[in-house]
Amino acid sequence: MLTLTMEVKPSTYVNHNMKKPILRWSFIVFLSLFFITLLMQFIFWKQYSLEATYVQLKNIFLKETTSNYLELGAICNSLEDTQCAKKYFSHIIEREPNNKLALANLAMVLTKQKNWKDAEPLFKAYFTLGGESYDVFYWFGLTEKAIHGVESGMYWVLHSLKINPDYLLAGEEIVNHYLAQNNLPLSLSIIGSLTRGHPENYKYWNSFLNRKEFIDDIDDENPGKVNWELVSLDGLNYYLPLVLRKNTRIKFFSVFNYVESNLISTDTLNELLIPSQNIKEKKIIKFNERSLSVYPVFFPEIYVAGKKIEDVVFYTCKSCPNVIGSKFLDKYELQYWTENKIDFLKISSK
Repeated sequence: MLTLTMEVKPSTYVNHNMKKPILRWSFIVFLSLFFITLLMQFIFWKQYSLEATYVQLKNIFLKETTSNYLELGAICNSLEDTQCAKKYFSHIIEREPNNKLALANLAMVLTKQKNWKDAEPLFKAYFTLGGESYDVFYWFGLTEKAIHGVESGMYWVLHSLKINPDYLLAGEEIVNHYLAQNNLPLSLSIIGSLTRGHPENYKYWNSFLNRKEFIDDIDDENPGKVNWELVSLDGLNYYLPLVLRKNTRIKFFSVFNYVESNLISTDTLNELLIPSQNIKEKKIIKFNERSLSVYPVFFPEIYVAGKKIEDVVFYTCKSCPNVIGSKFLDKYELQYWTENKIDFLKISSK
């Protein structure tokens, strides 16, 4: 009897069935790790998680670059995470000791951590390399204040404002410092410089000067003594704070001793509801090669930086700037000097 037999091959059906759960669980594990990683990135980097992840992937799969680490450090700064920022900027300096951006940012981070002594040489290295960013000068000022004393630090804060008068952080620091020192003329003079003589155009400073202490009549115990210290951030204008009428807001006047008469704009008079004299008394004066048709306004008393001054005459016109001239200034001694590239003027009793 002939028996036919057939060779039986191993079934592939069983193998496929075994692979399916392995693939399924591998995919689940992958997705779980992926979402956990995204969650961790979001927890650490918050709203910048996508940008940070993208930069980190570039470092891993393409090439580590200084610009990548600078970007990560900048994100850390935005998150106000000083430890994170210190890590990335330190890494850059290890690779490139003369990288100005990294030096400046690490120095500022160390200052925020109150690590003044480690920050100072980094600032100096940055300046040696030609750095001159206004925010770096501000943070260097805080470092110098902590190490070498308040006045040393404040000069650097002023230098920051000379570069950028709109830098509010530095403006607050310097104005509040001199107010705390009871140096009202200097603190108000700085506000005048920061606002180009028009604080009404700056929301913060307009509100700041609306405080009761700046509107009430302020006079010290020595009415005969004058000692006004002023600063110029543009190298041209020194601003004196004047109250022209009791319980009204401060107005800033530029000090020009080469201009003979005191000048005031009619807009300023109208704002303060101050009447002017008869227009028949009009006369012509020269200002910056311009002929101005003006008429006099007499003030029985005004307050200059909190000091009461009696019998002051101004000349007014629509296009007149607010100016204190030589007829007023000749009564006083004027001393000009420059320190740390900042121009100062002291007006004092003779």
